[in-house]
Amino acid sequence: MRTLDIGCGRQKEAGAIGLDMNPATDADVLADVSSSPLPVRPESVDRIVIRHIIEHVDSPLRFMEELHAAARDGAEIEGVTPHFSNPCSFADPTHKHHFSLMFLNFFSGEGEKASSGWRLWANRFLECYYPPIPFYTRARFEIIERRITFCRLHRWLGAAWLANRFPEIWEFHFSGLFRARDIVFRLRVRK
Repeated sequence: MRTLDIGCGRQKEAGAIGLDMNPATDADVLADVSSSPLPVRPESVDRIVIRHIIEHVDSPLRFMEELHAAARDGAEIEGVTPHFSNPCSFADPTHKHHFSLMFLNFFSGEGEKASSGWRLWANRFLECYYPPIPFYTRARFEIIERRITFCRLHRWLGAAWLANRFPEIWEFHFSGLFRARDIVFRLRVRK
């Protein structure tokens, strides 16, 4: 299984090919993926790790398209990025983007199916419905897992349960009160 760890830093995944732009990292290949194509052959990777990199790139949409092109059909992508409510997301001057959990819906191709039934009604009633716009890209991913992580205090207070059970409601109405840490996700490439 060929694994690519993009933005590996000094914690490259064991057995992976590490990609980073900084020569002081554990990278096997030095490359700036922010504005350049990935230096890999199309459909040559089985697994891609993108921990704390998507918030640094110039165009997250283009970056996701590059991942899609590099991966084989059915390949998995594991990622972590700070949630927009995390104050540390704004403390790092190299962060160009701040994400909601809902950003992944733009790549699922599900359109309005992302919320349906009572959930769609509740989100519209509470004015926290944001439909994904799937026509910006043809890159498609199946969402295997996505969750929001929290500090210990907010987990004890039940914010993690609320946010992961009702993410749209939490992001619109409670994220300023109970700030998250990260968005953790796993995607499967669909060609």
